Parts: sequence; structure tokens; C-alpha cells
Amino acid sequence: MPYEVVNNKGLFVAITAVPEADTPFSILKPIRKSLELVRIVLEQSSTVHESLKIFHKYTVVFGTSLGNPLVHYKITDALGDSAIIEFIGNEIKITRDSVMTNHYNINHACDADNKTSFDRYKIADNALKTPPNSIADAHRILKAVSQDITVWSNVYDLIN
Repeated sequence: MPYEVVNNKGLFVAITAVPEADTPFSILKPIRKSLELVRIVLEQSSTVHESLKIFHKYTVVFGTSLGNPLVHYKITDALGDSAIIEFIGNEIKITRDSVMTNHYNINHACDADNKTSFDRYKIADNALKTPPNSIADAHRILKAVSQDITVWSNVYDLIN
């Protein structure tokens, strides 16, 4: 199951862990695992607008005991549109924030999945007030918010 990937239309989807996730549950909708939804979105859409419709078609199940991490989703497309999808209080919440770490963007009062999430968010948010002019600038921002447990950091060209 993918954690972060770009399809051939320039649609990027990534996930990060959050402390909890309350999905609206319906037996009338197909049930899909949290990471499985990344693949479905990439296969069925090419824009953020199309992607957002997909989340409402499924019941998403989470549960670390089942190998389905508690996550929220970041989607960005080649047109420059971006959204973060979160499952809070049995509702799908969408924000248009440009930064996503390990806490809910819709409600910063919620706990974070780890101790550094809010600090990393502030660093990235401040750095992006002046957009990166180069790939090296983007990598510097990623390095500034990297943790000891960070496995990878990538910069994607969604147009090419």
C-alpha cells in the first residue's frame, strides 16, 4: 500500500499519522483500508477536485492492529490545487492548508501524533510564506522539519 506517490497526471497523494481518526461508517458504502484509499484516489482521479469526491464514496477503516494506520491525507495536483482530508467526529473535514504534519489541521487544539508536530508545522508554514525558488530550497525546508524517524523526504515536479 502506498504512503506517498504521484500518478501520471501529476496528482500527488501523501499520508501522515494522526493520533486518532473517526470515519463516518456506513455499511451502504464499500469499505476500504486507510492506505488502500491512496491507490484508489490515484487510479480514479487527476485533480484535487475529482479526488475529494472519492472520499465520500467509501467507508474508510483505520486501526493499527489491522495494519491500517490512523492518517490524514494531503492531495496536490499539477494545477496547483491542494487539500488535506481528515476524519474527525465521524465527519470528513477538508482544509486548504499547504502544510501537513502529524496533527489535525482542522483543529490545532487536538493532540499531535508526536511531540514535534506543531513545531515542525510552524517551521514549514513560515518557510512557505516565501515559496521555494529551487529544488534545493524545497529540500532545505524538508530537512528543517525532518525528525530522527524520518524515512524519506521527496520533492516532486507535478507538471513534468
